[in-house]
Amino acid sequence: MYLAVIAARAPASCPPIVREMSVRLGLWYQFSHELLSVFSTLCDPAVLTPLFNTCSIYLEYLPPHEAVHVVYYLCTSYISEVPVTGVCTVPDEVKAIVEAMPETDPLVKWGKQALSLLFSAMSTEASLETHVALAAQTAELMKQDIVPKLDSDILRMGHMGALMVHQGVPGLYSQYLNLYGVFTATFTDRQSVTAFDKQCIVRLSAYALQCALCMPKRVSFLSLYPPPIQALLTEAMPQTLQLCTLLTQGDSASISQAVPIITALYGDAVCASPAVTEKLAVLSLLSTLEALPPSDRGCVPLSETVPVHTVLRALELGLIEGMIDGVAMTLAVTSIEPRVMSREQVLAMAAKLRGWASQARALGDTLRHQHHKGIDMIE
Repeated sequence: MYLAVIAARAPASCPPIVREMSVRLGLWYQFSHELLSVFSTLCDPAVLTPLFNTCSIYLEYLPPHEAVHVVYYLCTSYISEVPVTGVCTVPDEVKAIVEAMPETDPLVKWGKQALSLLFSAMSTEASLETHVALAAQTAELMKQDIVPKLDSDILRMGHMGALMVHQGVPGLYSQYLNLYGVFTATFTDRQSVTAFDKQCIVRLSAYALQCALCMPKRVSFLSLYPPPIQALLTEAMPQTLQLCTLLTQGDSASISQAVPIITALYGDAVCASPAVTEKLAVLSLLSTLEALPPSDRGCVPLSETVPVHTVLRALELGLIEGMIDGVAMTLAVTSIEPRVMSREQVLAMAAKLRGWASQARALGDTLRHQHHKGIDMIE
C-alpha cells in the first residue's frame, strides 16, 4: 500500500531512476515519518551502500531541510545496522550537496554541523569524543526547539544506542541510560505518538535493556519500562518485556530461560560476551543469597550455585558485603544491595514479613506469659 502511494505522489520532475529508487526503498519526496517507517525496515548494508552512491541524484529534488533529514537518517541507520567491522565511505557528491545547502533554515545549519561529525563517525576509527560531540549537538538542537523534542530525543539516543551496541563504545552505557530515563519520564505525558516514533521507541527500549545487561553495575530492569513503554513492547516486541521480567526474577531457572531470548534479540556474540556472562552469574548469585533466611547468611557454603569467583566479583562491585573463609570455604554475608522487585516478589516479601510479624507477636506473648508466671511464683 505504501509503495503504491509513493509511486503515485513522487514528483513528475524526478528522473525514472529516482522514481524507482523512491518506490523500492520507501523514500519519497516529502519524506514523512509514516513513510520513513517503511524505509527503516529495509535498512541493511546491502541496500544502504548502493543507496549512498545514488543519493546525490535524489537529494537534488529535496528542499534543504528535508535533504538533511534524508542524509541524517541514512547515516544513523547505517551505523545501527552495520557490524563493528563495517566501514562506509560517503560519496563526495553527497558531501558536496550537503556543504552547498543554504543555512537560512536553522535546522539546516545545525544539520550540516551534525552531519560533518556523523560522516567522520561512520568510520570505525572514530573516537568516543566525536560521538559525544555529536550527541551534544543534538542536545543543543533540543534546547533551541528547532525540531519537536520527541524527534531530537530519538535522533540523539538512536545515534548513541547504535554506537554503543554496534560500534563497541561501552563508555556510553551510563550516559545512554541517563538519557533514556529522562526520555521515558517525558514520554509518559505524550498523548499522540506516530507509528514511526513508536517503532523508534521500541528500538531505544531494547538498547536500554542491553545497556543494563552489559553494565557491571546493578540496574533495576523493571524501572526501564514504565507502563506506556510496556504497552508498546507488549504489542511490538514482547520478547524484550519477557526478558526484562526474567532478569528481574534472576533465579537460576529464569536465567536459563533468558539465555535463548538474549541470543534471539542481540545475537550470539552479545550473549556469549564476558560482560553478559558475568552479569547473569552475578544475578543468579544475588537471587540465591536473597532467598536465604537472614539466619543462614552468616555461613553460606561456596558451591556451584555460590561460586567463589562470582562472589569475589560481587564483593568487588559492592553488590554484597561480607567475608570469605578460605579454610572453611564459606561466605558470611552482612548485606545485599537492595533492588526494585517485581509485583510477585513484592507479594512474596509481604508474605514473609507477615510470617515474621506473626512469629514476633507469638514470641512477645510467650515472654509476657513467662514474665507474669515468674512474678506469680515469686509472690
